[in-house]
Amino acid sequence: MFQVPVLFYIFVNFIYAVFYRYSLVSVMSLAPVYGLVRPYLVFALTPVHAGLGRGFEEHVDLPVQRDNLGIPCIWGSSIKGALRTAFRQGKEMQGTRDRDFEKLLFGPEREEAHQHAGALNILDAKLFLSPMPSLKYGFVFATTKLLLERAGALLELAGDPKEKKLRELVNLSGSSGRTLVSNNDLTLDGKVWLGDKVFEADTKLADNVKVLLEDFLKDIKIPLSMDTLSNRVVILQDEEGLQLLSRSTISITRIALDYQRKTVKEGALWDEEYVPEMSMFITAILMSNPRSESSMTAEKLFEELMSTLKSKDKKDFYLVLGGHETIGKGIVKFCGW
Repeated sequence: MFQVPVLFYIFVNFIYAVFYRYSLVSVMSLAPVYGLVRPYLVFALTPVHAGLGRGFEEHVDLPVQRDNLGIPCIWGSSIKGALRTAFRQGKEMQGTRDRDFEKLLFGPEREEAHQHAGALNILDAKLFLSPMPSLKYGFVFATTKLLLERAGALLELAGDPKEKKLRELVNLSGSSGRTLVSNNDLTLDGKVWLGDKVFEADTKLADNVKVLLEDFLKDIKIPLSMDTLSNRVVILQDEEGLQLLSRSTISITRIALDYQRKTVKEGALWDEEYVPEMSMFITAILMSNPRSESSMTAEKLFEELMSTLKSKDKKDFYLVLGGHETIGKGIVKFCGW
């Protein structure tokens, strides 16, 4: 008589545990904490110099920002500063600048920073795909297993199911143990040539890689055709790929002229490092409800930000990051899922 309720109780708890483990965990996100979490792919339309300051032990005078592994990145503080500048300029063009609203969104200026934090939070933009010269097809987009894993972890924060596609790519890379390509035409005699480096390729998984990449990217508007991108992806093993990607930047030597003499000013010769155009990063905008008294919500704040940045679809927008915008550098497109 008493065994049925007990067995039923055990069965219900077993089903709940299985459901929680394999269903709820897969849709966890930071949305309950922040109110709104939007992942973005940042596409470099021109070379980007998100600077580190003057380097002392670097191979260039003005290096770019890097993460703890030495891979080029764009710090969240640089993105937030550029967003604040663009937001302020947008409001001034509309003739409706509201300093109190700007404080709600970005936080007070340094002198008043003790009052409250802003509702807008930006994660560091981590490298996802980097353009590189190739013997076949002219150029490819290179990445590694670790870079895919980091991008997947960020998408998981947003509760985006597309992180499963990246997880499948990571599993393919791990099971193969060799370089993967999305198109076997990128190989020559079973090898991939990137610059002066040669990598053994697994040509059996090209179709799988291409399908997963296209599924992952199909809902965002990248300034490249899907065919151009999906046919040119190379997934390197971390042991060899991370070192290669740490050097995937370009250096430019610049001078300052003495306009009277038409000669270089004394000491005015320096090198600048840039992330090349067509580089792609992954980041996320996290929006909380205002941290001071306001009737605005995280959603409303985000909508106002997109409107001011002239986003046509309330999702994608353009931004100028880093220095040297007067010579056409730093123009990027934020492509949202």
